[in-house]
This record gives sequence, C-alpha cells and structure tokens, in this order.
Amino acid sequence: MAQRSLNFNYHYFERPNASTDALALARTLFDLREYRKCAHVLKPYANEKYQSALFLHNYALYTVSEQAREEEALQAGEKIESSATTGGLYRDLAMIESQLQPLHEKGALNAINLYLYGVILKEKSKKEEAKAVFAECLTKVPHLWSAWLELGSLLSQGDDSRRVFS
Repeated sequence: MAQRSLNFNYHYFERPNASTDALALARTLFDLREYRKCAHVLKPYANEKYQSALFLHNYALYTVSEQAREEEALQAGEKIESSATTGGLYRDLAMIESQLQPLHEKGALNAINLYLYGVILKEKSKKEEAKAVFAECLTKVPHLWSAWLELGSLLSQGDDSRRVFS
C-alpha cells in the first residue's frame, strides 16, 4: 500500500523570497509587542504570494484592535465595552475580513490564514461561515489544534447537530 507523503517543507517552510527580510524584522517587532510597526513593515507583502507575511500582517492588526479594546475597558474601570471601542474593533475586523474574503473565495489562503479568517468571522458573529472556514482549514491541516478549539467552541454554542465536514 503506497502512502501519500508530503515533504516537510511543503507545509511548514516558505523558501526564501522577497519578503524574507521584512518577515524577519516583523517577527522581531511582533515579539517586542510593536504590532503597528510589524503590520506596517509587512504591508507591501500582505498578499496571496507571501502567505506568512499575509498572516503576520493581519494577525498584528487583529492584536492591535484587541489590545485597544482591553485598554479602553481598563481605563473605563469596567468590563463593559464602550460603543466607541466596539466600533473601532469591528472596523478593524472588517478591514481584515475585506482583505481575506476575496482570497478565500479564490481558494488562495493556506491553513493558517484560513484559521485567522475563521477567527475574524467568529468575532463578527458570522458563526456558520466561521464553522465552514474552520472545517476547510482542518481539512488542509488536520493537526492545527487552535482551529479544533475554535470549531469546538462554535459547535458547543449551537443547537444544531449538523455535520461540519462533508
């Protein structure tokens, strides 16, 4: 019986390309919690050709919006989100969604970008779409544990018992 085997590099490693240096700098900035700078460095490379740069660019933007929401809640001294912060968060999420949605429709997202797209859809309360995206992500890379956790939380919230995987 012949087993289908894929080269390790196929899934986990992008060969050096035009984004390599910018990606190294952006990873350092991300580790230093300089999320806006990280996103700015990767902006020219945030497209389907450079999947790692696309992910880190959008994840940094997502992290900035989450951080702003948490800071606003702490300054208000309450756990209740203010409408201004929520509006800013949804505007940021909409911007990330508008970048990832056309790539998803073309089938041009790798598993980690599908995961991020699913997180964005979940945050925007598009739960059915998020379930489908997480299932697609897990079909590509079944061992992406974060996607399993997100999908599981979505399924446990719903009352339906429909199959997600076809």
